[in-house]
Amino acid sequence: MILMLRGHPSVGKTTVAKKVMELFNARGFVTEEIREAGKRLGFDIVLWNGRRLSLARVGGKGPKIGKYTVFLENIELAVNELKDLHADFMVVDELGKMEALSVPFRKWVLEVPRRCAKVLVTAPGKDIPIVREFLKLWPNTQVLWVNVENRSKLLDDICEMIGK
Repeated sequence: MILMLRGHPSVGKTTVAKKVMELFNARGFVTEEIREAGKRLGFDIVLWNGRRLSLARVGGKGPKIGKYTVFLENIELAVNELKDLHADFMVVDELGKMEALSVPFRKWVLEVPRRCAKVLVTAPGKDIPIVREFLKLWPNTQVLWVNVENRSKLLDDICEMIGK
């Protein structure tokens, strides 16, 4: 079973992904915003085991998405920890532009459904190449659109779909 949560930024995709990860003891990662005094400074990758790696920060040198410098080496460290895991359930938050800058990430994420019985990925509402590629390779993916009205009920729906 492959589920994809899609929606606009800050609508609740990561919150649902975190809860699914906890409820099902899933492996994988979530992407958390880093804020200070109400300002978004960047993002961190938080692995299932609690390890935290900087994904992107405002400013700096290196590859950029908007105002954020992306730390490709940290994406690749996360992939190295995840690629050999034998997990029944994998959570990938998010299938986004920053993560897709990493060739090892793209290769890994497109292979995850071959290795795991259950996969939950989150993706932006915008149509981007990595999301199109994933959906083309995995056409049986069930896409759930997250919005303010349905985000609190989605966890129950996902649990029902998965059978918990």
